Amino acid sequence: HGYGPGQMYDDPKRIKEGQEAAEWIANSMIKRLHWGLTCGGEGGDLNDIIYTVKALGMVVSTDVAFNGGPAVMNGFSERWQSVFGGGAGEFATDGEDQSYSGVHARSAIGGFTGRFSIEPEIIVAIPPELSRAIIQNRGWVFPLPPAMLEKVAAEQD
Repeated sequence: HGYGPGQMYDDPKRIKEGQEAAEWIANSMIKRLHWGLTCGGEGGDLNDIIYTVKALGMVVSTDVAFNGGPAVMNGFSERWQSVFGGGAGEFATDGEDQSYSGVHARSAIGGFTGRFSIEPEIIVAIPPELSRAIIQNRGWVFPLPPAMLEKVAAEQD
């Protein structure tokens, strides 16, 4: 989902606001990922992230000359790597981080319209046995809020 103060343009203050929005979204996605890995009782959690495959940041800006998309997306990547490991994370800059599961390929694209600043996507790798357990236990219709999951499960019976 998208978040932030709105359209981005090449102004240092506005870029900073976009970075803060991107960091907020990273926190939100980490919480949803945690819920998605733990809610079904298969034994998964955030420690099961093997590596981060790719991040895509769609940055809202109809300004043709806008060049700050990657800078806005840095807020997301830096927060992600602070949690999962990687050179852009706060612990790496202090020499404490020994993990690289947060390092990811990344694209940042500007030129979208909307009432938010950035909408990122993330792809992570988890162990195949955990993937199988989740699919066997919950099916392909996941992740759903518990009430919706119960409704879908009841309709399948």
